Amino acid sequence: MQWTSYIALLILIAGASLFVTWDDITFYQKVKQPVITAEDSSPMDYSEPYQDAAELYGTAPFTIYDKNKPVTLIPRASYEVSGLLIGTNTNFGIRRFNWTFDRIAPVDFAIAWGENANKEFIEQNFDITLEKDFSNGGRVVYVDSKNNNSEDLEYSITHLIPRNQNILNAIMKARVYDEVYLTGVLVDIAKGDEIINETSLSRLDDGAGSGEIMYVSEIRINDKIYN
Repeated sequence: MQWTSYIALLILIAGASLFVTWDDITFYQKVKQPVITAEDSSPMDYSEPYQDAAELYGTAPFTIYDKNKPVTLIPRASYEVSGLLIGTNTNFGIRRFNWTFDRIAPVDFAIAWGENANKEFIEQNFDITLEKDFSNGGRVVYVDSKNNNSEDLEYSITHLIPRNQNILNAIMKARVYDEVYLTGVLVDIAKGDEIINETSLSRLDDGAGSGEIMYVSEIRINDKIYN
């Protein structure tokens, strides 16, 4: 292959890379240091997440926007989850191709709760793997036992739709083994009359569709609160 062909190939690869990542570049340019709303140094509750559909009785669907296009969020249950952040996954690299869900829910949190939700126990007994499926946009976190440990780790994977840029900034600031507490609602996502993504309403399911889709109205990270 002649050197001109190499140059042409490199230009093609560079152009394709820029096309794929341009959305990511513009997204991360908007992420800033979050503004702290309040502080709370009280111990965080590591009990099972709180969910209540009755609290939203009569609550109407509401609209957010994906690149100026309306997206409807259908409230299914009020939701609060607190615990230890054991993994994060982002939409980096799949924003352009994997459509509405990956643009409006840019980050996933894997949150552990219960008596085994501590860093030492988790590091000794579990391998945590984060994966993205570039063919269909799936974002998953696998938690596997290292030693066939009979003790379970209670956790959930939550896809986060931030209420505003400050909450998104805070979400992007969170690091593994931070303590986190999120308040909001579980939602289905619809475009027009079609529901395109449904939230899980159970902590006992697994596999595709088992993640909670949460519209986050407030987040606490360690002792800092953002809304």
